[in-house]
Amino acid sequence: MAIRLGLPDYVQALRAEGETLLFPELVRESGKGTMGDTYSKRIWGHIKKELPFLKAGQATHSFRHTVVDSMKGAGISPEIRADFAGHKLPNETQGRYSKQHMKLLRNATRAIPRVTLHLEPFPVALLPKRLRAARKARPC
Repeated sequence: MAIRLGLPDYVQALRAEGETLLFPELVRESGKGTMGDTYSKRIWGHIKKELPFLKAGQATHSFRHTVVDSMKGAGISPEIRADFAGHKLPNETQGRYSKQHMKLLRNATRAIPRVTLHLEPFPVALLPKRLRAARKARPC
């Protein structure tokens, strides 16, 4: 999905501009809050308006559940599901990677519903430099 929609081109454009973060516009200069807080407040509200299948109270975390549930239904091992979702595993044995690890992760992605197949790729358009700079957090 991300490759088909142009993520590698976006990353290349950011690097050409000297950026080191995938979403530099989410950084706060003051250090207050997190990039996730900024995303939720500034971006998620716009995205969720365009997703008619969301139910009241669902947030971006719902997508994570959908992915993990889809992988579980496809018989993907708990270790691969946890690693894919960034969940901590209970012990070192379960968390140890094998030489097949990346292949297993790639195979696991096939269980994820392909909800973006209707989208067409579009040219990369970076935000202006001033909008990619860290911003001061609003006072709490």
